[in-house]
Amino acid sequence: MNLIFYSIFPLILNLKVQTQNIETSECEKSYGCFKVPENCENKDCEYLVKWKENGDSTDFVIGTIVQPSNFYLAVGFSDDKKMGNDSVVMCFNKRIGRNDIQHFFNSDSYSSVLKKDDPDIGLSEKKILQEDNFLSCSFRRKKFAESENKYFDLRKKAFLIMAKGNAFFENSDCYPENHKKNRLVSSEEIDFSRINSVKMSNGSYTLRKIHSSIMLFAWMFLSTLGIILERYYKYLGPDKKYFGVRLWFLLNDSSILSVNLLTILGLAFILIDKKFSWTSISMKANFSHSILGIIAICISVLQFIFVVLKPKKDQSNQKIFYWIQNVVRILANSLSIFSIMLGMIIFFKNNNWSILVVWLVWLFFMVLVLELIDNKKESNSSKILPSEISISEDVVKPSFFFSQDFKKILLIVHFALTSALFLTIIILISLKKSV
Repeated sequence: MNLIFYSIFPLILNLKVQTQNIETSECEKSYGCFKVPENCENKDCEYLVKWKENGDSTDFVIGTIVQPSNFYLAVGFSDDKKMGNDSVVMCFNKRIGRNDIQHFFNSDSYSSVLKKDDPDIGLSEKKILQEDNFLSCSFRRKKFAESENKYFDLRKKAFLIMAKGNAFFENSDCYPENHKKNRLVSSEEIDFSRINSVKMSNGSYTLRKIHSSIMLFAWMFLSTLGIILERYYKYLGPDKKYFGVRLWFLLNDSSILSVNLLTILGLAFILIDKKFSWTSISMKANFSHSILGIIAICISVLQFIFVVLKPKKDQSNQKIFYWIQNVVRILANSLSIFSIMLGMIIFFKNNNWSILVVWLVWLFFMVLVLELIDNKKESNSSKILPSEISISEDVVKPSFFFSQDFKKILLIVHFALTSALFLTIIILISLKKSV
């Protein structure tokens, strides 16, 4: 019995040590820390790095939320904030077979093992644990290696770079799928002999905020308003013309063009942020957001083509053309809103996305009421015979809730509510400190 106890107890103790090493309560007490989001705790952290000086070495604990697949998590040390010529420690969690922690060197375009005949050069006390889709890796790294000039010397300050994604395996070798994806950089150089907390660099994060704000304005505000005006409010200013074009057509075409230009601008910001690389399929929510978004953008471009190819007023195919154009427009808008919803869930990681749900409920209610009003109007018109046209207006005058005045009130409420909710989301985006 004692033999069994003394055999199992070290394993239990070891498991306890491994599960405790991601405790963020140790930050700024016994460990220096880099956390994303900045105020996250333990397994709620998207990214986590902890460090503590240990003689001529530094003890590290790194962790991240992962997908149930072959995955890697990397922490790099760099003289600058750019990926290239960096010493990197990569942790691999192979689902079947061996896990491993190795030393890599990142050039501008690819990653390779730092020393082929000694892949874990400078590394010891290596441990890997994955629980509840959270991968944690701990290791001890020698501060310097005189025999290897590509080995980053941690006796001097360094920018900390983190990356994660899919990994692939060839025989006994492990490699990252793309070391430029899902990458974060510290806001400042770190002295790894000190116990302090360091924030993520907000440089690229600002681009994500700009991307989000532009897409929200383009689709939640501008595109939706344009569709509503086109469908239910053509009677507003029907006879006014500018540059020989009816005001309605001018506003409608300008709305479509503006949405397209803003969408392309928003896409440019996120592509710059991602270094023109696509989101890894292993990040399912992010990947779905990107796919929905790019499909919506492609469909949106069709709208502009429809504007250019618009038939003349007396052409027989005009009605079919506008019907197809409206279907394309509504489809692009719907996909964009769903993509924005998914983006908000990813971005905020809380219930702030419910603001968009409130707006969608209002939008559904408004469209339903406007459809009832228009159907009621058509129904009343069809019941009036030519001989009854001279009858007093009071006989056929609709109730207030089915009148054009009520439609105007709905439009004003929609504009005010959408503006308020849009600004609320923008403020929340601007106030968010980290991913």
